[in-house]
Amino acid sequence: MSEGPYSSLNLATHVKDDERSVVQNRRLFLDALSLGDFSSRLVVPHQAHGDTVMQVSGDFDRNDVSIEHEADAVVCDGFDIPVMLCFADCAPVMVVAPSGAFAVIHAGWRGALAGIVGKAVDELARVSSCDPSGFNVYIGPHIGPCCYEVPQKRIDAFVDAYGPSCDAGDRHLSLSAAIRADVQSHGVVASRIAQADSCTAESVGEFFSFRAENGLCGRHGALACRIKG
Repeated sequence: MSEGPYSSLNLATHVKDDERSVVQNRRLFLDALSLGDFSSRLVVPHQAHGDTVMQVSGDFDRNDVSIEHEADAVVCDGFDIPVMLCFADCAPVMVVAPSGAFAVIHAGWRGALAGIVGKAVDELARVSSCDPSGFNVYIGPHIGPCCYEVPQKRIDAFVDAYGPSCDAGDRHLSLSAAIRADVQSHGVVASRIAQADSCTAESVGEFFSFRAENGLCGRHGALACRIKG
């Protein structure tokens, strides 16, 4: 329902899009996933590019489309609670435990460097009582090393934290390499990591890209929900 730079399925309320359009977009998205009945329980925290991990349990109830908690990762062990975070170049990460509990994570460079993905893995392990070796990890479309040129000191910081695979050469950073290294250091098995290789900055027709669109764009979403029965 959105127009202009936010066309068409912008899912974020913080980008100066018409809020009524965003509400409609979110409902369309939920309906497309057969989750419309749970729209009043949609969890969309305020993202701050930090490393705060929020937990949502089965007793959660919220008659609104968003909540005011500040977090860049949500761990959920409840049923029928859609959890969504929004993106435009940062990496969407989902982690799923054998129990069905899951985490949705927003990993920009600040959060990734601070270890938010590993922290979410640890929290999911605690909440689900499952070993991370059984977790599945999904890394969604984000800005790829082909387009992600950053200051050399940032490259050096990532290499110090996660190893040389983060350095893609010519001051280009691989967020996915950092995420892979982070989750594996917290017990995830490499063969259980799946990755979408699309670069958002190269695929503006499919995804929003903050960098490619000079900061004026909507946000796509990563959403997960554990369905009862």
